[in-house]
Amino acid sequence: MNKEEVTSTQLSFLYVLLAIVATTALIIVVLNLFPTSTRQDVGLLIEKYRLSVQPKPHERLTFLLLSIGTPLAAMAFCASQGMADRVTAVARMLGSSGSVTVTLLCSAILAAPLFGSDSLALIVGPSTTAADDNWLFLACILGAVLWIFVATVKRYRFTQIHVVSGTVVFVLLSGAALLQLFAWRLVDIHDVTRGDGRWNTHLDAVLYPLSQVVGGRTLLADLPSQYGLFPEIVAPLFHFVKLRVASFSALFGIFQIISLCVLFWVIFTRVRSHVLRLIGGIALITVTYGTVIYFAGMGEFYYQYWPVRFLFPALSVAAFHAFSVKKTFFRASVVSAIGALGVCWNLDTGLFIVVGFGVFLITRFAFTNRGTRCSGGNEVFVRHKTAFPLYIAIHVATTICLITFFLAYLAVKSILPVHVTWLFKYQALFYELGFGMLPLPRQIHPWMSVLGIYLLASIIALRSWRDGSRSNRHELIFYLSVLGLGLFFYYEGRSHVLNLASVVWPAVLIAIILADDTLLAIKTKVLSRNQLWLPATAVAFLLTCNVAFVAHAPSMISDALARVTGPAVVIDRYVQNESDFIRAHSRGTKLCEILSARQGIYYAETGLMSPSSGPGLVEMLTTADRKELLDWILAHRLPCVFVGVGDFSAPAPGIALSDLASQYKVVARSSGGTMLYLEPK
Repeated sequence: MNKEEVTSTQLSFLYVLLAIVATTALIIVVLNLFPTSTRQDVGLLIEKYRLSVQPKPHERLTFLLLSIGTPLAAMAFCASQGMADRVTAVARMLGSSGSVTVTLLCSAILAAPLFGSDSLALIVGPSTTAADDNWLFLACILGAVLWIFVATVKRYRFTQIHVVSGTVVFVLLSGAALLQLFAWRLVDIHDVTRGDGRWNTHLDAVLYPLSQVVGGRTLLADLPSQYGLFPEIVAPLFHFVKLRVASFSALFGIFQIISLCVLFWVIFTRVRSHVLRLIGGIALITVTYGTVIYFAGMGEFYYQYWPVRFLFPALSVAAFHAFSVKKTFFRASVVSAIGALGVCWNLDTGLFIVVGFGVFLITRFAFTNRGTRCSGGNEVFVRHKTAFPLYIAIHVATTICLITFFLAYLAVKSILPVHVTWLFKYQALFYELGFGMLPLPRQIHPWMSVLGIYLLASIIALRSWRDGSRSNRHELIFYLSVLGLGLFFYYEGRSHVLNLASVVWPAVLIAIILADDTLLAIKTKVLSRNQLWLPATAVAFLLTCNVAFVAHAPSMISDALARVTGPAVVIDRYVQNESDFIRAHSRGTKLCEILSARQGIYYAETGLMSPSSGPGLVEMLTTADRKELLDWILAHRLPCVFVGVGDFSAPAPGIALSDLASQYKVVARSSGGTMLYLEPK
């Protein structure tokens, strides 16, 4: 039997099938033995939010068991020599025709969910029909197959690095990233409009806590922050530059370029093919920073994820890559430090950096023991066997020390006690109560392909370690798999197609790296060309993203030129009017209570600070928080209060002028009639 007839991917695919069967049986047993309750106390929430409660404890438990149990079962099967021999025997029984069949089946399982899906429609854009999207994806598959045939011809120097072409690829990727940034990501107060969730909800939720920290408040002491403690980290920068929508947008733009560049660096150092570098980099830009949302014409900036929930995971991938290439205690501590700071920056994604690196270290140590025996006591493996316990100790110590130090810094900074439980305040509301949750699609859907990539990649890595492999490429795809699986929980909680686009980027990196490996194996005849279908599937998805990006490039160029060269145009005069009104009536004071939509934006633009404690209005979800705020304002008779009125300016928690009428009187009204200035009676 030829060597290529049993490939690592095929064996891994069989392991996945076995693990899914075992985990499914476990899920059935657990759901029957431990039924979950769906009763929720929606009375905790403010009235307007109660209809958004959609608890899904059955789905969450099933997903947790599946996503954690399947990799563990596959790991156990990989570690068992007896099971490994049986799986290999089954693969050999299939023969060469069976080998091709398994490859085609695996490719079909990963590619089929894209046809006719909302995810494919989102990438391509709203101007085409579902049939057109399907034909485009099919054409990309055929184009990928053709390119692989050409790229794997021996006379083409596939593995040699060409400095000139590499430079051209880097320039093209940098230009594409900057084009996306300048087309719509850089904004200022003139771009803000009323009645639009991208400003009233998404941008405001990150600007409010930052404006308060810049003003002197302390998170977890004076107020919670729904999207993490990142304001405490970036606030010192605004001591040199005034906090405004424009400066905030520019800072996040810098973070955007940094995060993309470190991932480009990983691609350049891990991928040999310049073509894959280019189309992989463009695909990465397409699936990050809301580019597909721009294609759809939504203009949704969604600052909570980009870069709040992306920056540190991206940095961790680059740091882990450096550690995998050359394992030193210093590099291990850098990855751990990024994870710990990531937890402080944003708990939702930073936690999975810590967990991902920890799972890698423990798993690599366990399989290194097996690899040592398989490699006959190879000196490199023996040295790794003694080093990994120290890496684990460094990881635990670094994580605990940095998080403890950060919390101690907050305690010293504030005269009020630090409420550590506020770190989990919103996770409890969203996940335990079910606020804002959306169920996973029950039909065949691309989210299944994403999880399939993570499972395949992790098992490929586990098998290579069990066989004594020293490839650090497998270490990177394993870390990306664990990190990607953790980030995927964001989509599981609120299963919207836009959120799937936000969490798919680790799978894209894995697809690029594995496609490059397979192409090289085909070129060097380690594998036959019958094995091209999996890399063709990966390349086809990358090409689809590239076609979409190129198709929308003219509009991005036009928008970027208009933004850079054109004069600033006030899109919504009411927003500008409200900002000017607040600034005019707050002169001589720094403490003013702004009870209005776009509260955080107005605090940032005017340099004011709220005199009250507690969450911002856009983050105020419970009746208890609203009552506490109103009681405090009425008791303290503040000298400066602004209240928004009307459908587009009234505060989200339902606070109205009538709630304050007993203690305050209207002194002035904005020219548009949407903002009131109040003073005590």
